[in-house]
Amino acid sequence: GKPFMISPAKGAKTIVYLATEPQIAGLSGSYFVNCQPHPSSALSTDRVLSSKLWNISEEQTLAYLTA
Repeated sequence: GKPFMISPAKGAKTIVYLATEPQIAGLSGSYFVNCQPHPSSALSTDRVLSSKLWNISEEQTLAYLTA
């Protein structure tokens, strides 16, 4: 078997939990691992990198939409 593969049911567990758990209905923008809140990486909060990613994404999307 593949050491990093998990079953589809286990892979879907957190997604199903987030979609159906009433206690977290108003929670948005958080990162979860195994149904538990988990801090995102330092890179995910880097404003310079996120700005660069936004600009590149915008350029690529615009090129696609105007083609």
